[in-house]
Amino acid sequence: MQIVLARVVDDFEVVQRGRVDLGERHKTRDLKVARALMWKKGVKPEALDAAMAKAATFARESGEGYVPFAYPSSDRDVLNHAKRDLLKHLGIGSDVGRIYMGPDKPFAMP
Repeated sequence: MQIVLARVVDDFEVVQRGRVDLGERHKTRDLKVARALMWKKGVKPEALDAAMAKAATFARESGEGYVPFAYPSSDRDVLNHAKRDLLKHLGIGSDVGRIYMGPDKPFAMP
């Protein structure tokens, strides 16, 4: 088994480039971006509960908003799957890794 930690972070995207040489700023929009990192590979099934508890403890104590997920060792795209599952877990969709924070649908972390 593999354990992955995922979280959502604030970011921005340039919508329209400004003329910086003339003092114009770029026009941007705020985004929430799903990020994931590998916590541990090769966890034996009998040790999964203890490893998940340790990952959950780290996630809670870090204060960074991580959520732990477990996937089979045969899964080759665990980071993207964790991002998708995090978005489902937070209830903000599963088809994108970048979420626009417009005025019509503001997003707040739980």
